[in-house]
Amino acid sequence: MNLPVRARLALSAALLSVLAVFGAAVPFVVESDLHERDLERRQVEAAVAAAAGALGQDGDLERLVSATRLDGVVWVDSLGIAARAAGDAVPMQLIRRCPMVVSSEKHFLLEAEVDGLTLLGACARLRAAPELRLIGFSRVDDHRQRSRHRQLLVLTLAFASLAAGVAVRSVRAGLEPLDRMAEGARALALGQHDVALPHLDDPDLRPLADALAQLAEAMQIREDDIQQRLELTRQLAAIVAHEVRNPLQSLTMLADVVAHEPDAEQRTTLLRRIQQELQLIEVVVQRLVDSGEALRLVRRPAPMAQLIQRATRLVAPQAREAGVTITVEAPPLPDLDVDAALLRRAVENLLRNAVSILDERGGGRVHVTLEGSTTEVRLHVDDDGPGVPEADQERIFEAGFSGRVGGTGLGLPLSRKVAEAHGGTLSVDASPLGGARFTLTLPLTREVEPS
Repeated sequence: MNLPVRARLALSAALLSVLAVFGAAVPFVVESDLHERDLERRQVEAAVAAAAGALGQDGDLERLVSATRLDGVVWVDSLGIAARAAGDAVPMQLIRRCPMVVSSEKHFLLEAEVDGLTLLGACARLRAAPELRLIGFSRVDDHRQRSRHRQLLVLTLAFASLAAGVAVRSVRAGLEPLDRMAEGARALALGQHDVALPHLDDPDLRPLADALAQLAEAMQIREDDIQQRLELTRQLAAIVAHEVRNPLQSLTMLADVVAHEPDAEQRTTLLRRIQQELQLIEVVVQRLVDSGEALRLVRRPAPMAQLIQRATRLVAPQAREAGVTITVEAPPLPDLDVDAALLRRAVENLLRNAVSILDERGGGRVHVTLEGSTTEVRLHVDDDGPGVPEADQERIFEAGFSGRVGGTGLGLPLSRKVAEAHGGTLSVDASPLGGARFTLTLPLTREVEPS
């Protein structure tokens, strides 16, 4: 029979409870029977012994039977012949079991089965007539014993039923936490996060509850990790799109210049520059895709002044259309061990950000300054625009936040990411020109990067 676990446990508990009750009742019944049988023997023995000591040859045996629990008595001589009797006839089985010679100090207990009845008897020598033996017997009240057994059986069954009911209830109560844990597991399978798992003090069920809680926590951590990776992928896709769109705008303008340039040598120079920028776009995009969350740098010695000039030339067409003048103050400094492609894109993003802000105001001025010291190189990009409110000076470096209409909010976060990957910083504060000053700082000493 294929029963559920709950039913099997309840049935087992009920059976064990019944067996326990019967196991406790049976010894009690047996002990009670033995005690009652012994008490009856002693009563028969006492009655016969008292009569043997008090009666004479003319003693009233009928009165002896009526006054005691004896069902029958008999006097037997030394030859085993009954002399006198009273009450029910004493069976020969008891007479034969009485010794022929009985001392005055001894009493013999007798027991026999006659016609399915148990007979308890005793024999003793008459003190007044030593040649006679007095034998008396009493029938065991089997009916009363059976009645008592039935009562005990009823009580035992009642207690067994009560114990079985308590056991079944205990099993149900013990399995209730499993139901709650099953509900929690189903909720977790459906993707619910605020699942209230039961707190169990039971040492047998606690490992299961702890394992389920660990599973819930692991699922939450894994889901958070998946969400984080999806968000990172989204940001990376947006950054790649940003890093492709801005150079393409400049390349479109350069292509327009090439189309109207009459000088063949100048056209060749411009086409070579376009080709170089396209290759640089491919390098930057591939670097971003391969980097994941942390940028991996490809360092080579590079002159910062030349890097700034190249970024300025690429932004120049956009600046002319916006009516923005870009000036550069970049004295020659020793080459820095940097990732030139990513660093130039960071500088280009700073310039484009300034030009875009000034474009909304109808034009303005951007000034780039390169400074060096014994420990670091600082690049300042100043403009005479509206500046950055103090409350937004950190928020503008968060991906997705933009302080201008139509902005993607990706250029400045990427520029700071490039600076930090080189061990430097990128910050913003007020500019001497009245607008914003972005300061990119790079250390002269290269930090050891994790492998």
